[in-house]
Amino acid sequence: MKNDRQYRDSLRFVFMGFIGIAVTCVLVLIITTIPGCKEFNNRVEEGIKNDPRPATPLINYAYPGSYMDVDTLVQKDTIWE
Repeated sequence: MKNDRQYRDSLRFVFMGFIGIAVTCVLVLIITTIPGCKEFNNRVEEGIKNDPRPATPLINYAYPGSYMDVDTLVQKDTIWE
């Protein structure tokens, strides 16, 4: 059986956890309303859409000329051609 001190400590830790979750949620809301975040996210999103490389985790292991004729990282007259 738990004594009164254990119940108080448990209640205190649960309360501190809920306060921590609430503070984290408020901070995330404040950070997302900072001017410039939406513009930055839109630029990143457009950059990802316009990237000629395939959107797979294996892109790091792919031969640069294997996915398209146009490569944004390497010029055509380099070692891979």
